[in-house]
Amino acid sequence: MEENAYSWENPEYRKTYHHTCSHVMAQAICRLYPGTKLAIGPAIEEGFYYDIDSEHTFSPDDFEAIEKEMRKICKEKLKLERFELPREEALKYMTKKIQLNFAILVLAFIILGSILAPLLATHNPFEPDMANRLQSPCWQHFFGTDALGRDMFSRILYGGRASMLLTLISSVLALVLGVGVGLLCGFYGGKLDMFCTVLSNIFQGIPGSCFMIALAGILGPSIYSLVLALVVTSWAGFSRIVRAEVLQLMGEPFIEGLRCLGCSDLQIIVRHLLPNIANKLLVLVTIRLGRGILAIAGLSFLGLGVQPPTPDWSVMINDAIMYYRSSPHLIIIPGLFVFLLIYSLNIIGEHLRDSLDNQLDEVRKW
Repeated sequence: MEENAYSWENPEYRKTYHHTCSHVMAQAICRLYPGTKLAIGPAIEEGFYYDIDSEHTFSPDDFEAIEKEMRKICKEKLKLERFELPREEALKYMTKKIQLNFAILVLAFIILGSILAPLLATHNPFEPDMANRLQSPCWQHFFGTDALGRDMFSRILYGGRASMLLTLISSVLALVLGVGVGLLCGFYGGKLDMFCTVLSNIFQGIPGSCFMIALAGILGPSIYSLVLALVVTSWAGFSRIVRAEVLQLMGEPFIEGLRCLGCSDLQIIVRHLLPNIANKLLVLVTIRLGRGILAIAGLSFLGLGVQPPTPDWSVMINDAIMYYRSSPHLIIIPGLFVFLLIYSLNIIGEHLRDSLDNQLDEVRKW
């Protein structure tokens, strides 16, 4: 029976063959006729079929082109994987997929909205209009107006710019500093490693929020003090993880082989160590972006971050506290956007982390 497992006489093999062909056919149709919507494509006893919705009217003349495209796809040797899950795990798997798609959609919406704010804004976000202050959402003002009569919809569009830009800048600076220190410590070790390890332990031992508040308070409320506070409280986390990864890689035989081939320290670090830790750095940066948004929101809410009249979601919440009874939308709407931005970044970061863990598990199996 084992010899005939992959023969046409085996009904299970025929079913698997037909099932696979149905998916290959669906991919071929999508390539040839973009915009085609797929329904179900089961295997049947005598072959397979696929229910589709397309603007193109299919005729027997199209079959040859589809078959040709299917052969082309088969030659590409794409990875085909079939797996079965219990009902609970399948629901969990699909939930994660839905969450990821929703997070990507929300993040894209927020980023595009911020970039296209000058085109999408219906009013000047800086111009007060006391005659229309504290209006509820309406057709003229989609999100209402604040205490100075400024259009909330326009300010929401502009409000994400400062937080996202500052978070990106601070995360990149913290990444560069942390990766540089971690690489040097892990690669060279010795007294430099001891000193930097003690220094990073000190920074990680200090509560980040308290340290940022103290630093921003000493330096004064400004964008520069905000970025500095974020970098100072973030670099140690990058440094420790990079150092641990480099120490693990330094024990691999290929490092000694590179030295025997005459590679310099810079070549080993740039061409071999960095590419091996790039995936984890991507995950760390994505998760760090969410934490950075939250930190900036907290500092701006306390008056130590982005300063008026620059539109910022947290500043809007702070300005609207005294109107939480009469105009709760002034707090709810910017608060919702802060939540959605942090949520989407965290979901994407978790997905990247899970994907990386799965890749590492496959490598370990080999």
